[in-house]
Amino acid sequence: MATYDGLLMRDNLEDTGVVPSPGYPYHSPDIIAHSQVEKPDTFFKANYDSNPNEAVEVGSRTNLIYVRTKNLSTAAKTGWYISVY
Repeated sequence: MATYDGLLMRDNLEDTGVVPSPGYPYHSPDIIAHSQVEKPDTFFKANYDSNPNEAVEVGSRTNLIYVRTKNLSTAAKTGWYISVY
C-alpha cells in the first residue's frame, strides 16, 4: 500500500512493501474497523499476521477505526501521525 521512510501500511496480508503493491488499499488489514479494545497497541501488534476487521454496524453503535503500520527500518520512528478522512 504505502511505504514512507521505512513505515509500511499494507494492501493485504501478503504486502511486504514492494512497489508496486500487490493489492488495493480498501482491503488493507491495517485500516481496522473493530469494537473498542482496552490496549490497542498490544492487541493489534499481537495479531499483525491476521485481519482483525469486524463488520461495521449501521445505526447507533459507534464504529471505531484503528490504523497500524510496521517499521521496516532498523531506526526507531517517532513523531509520525496518520490522518483518516
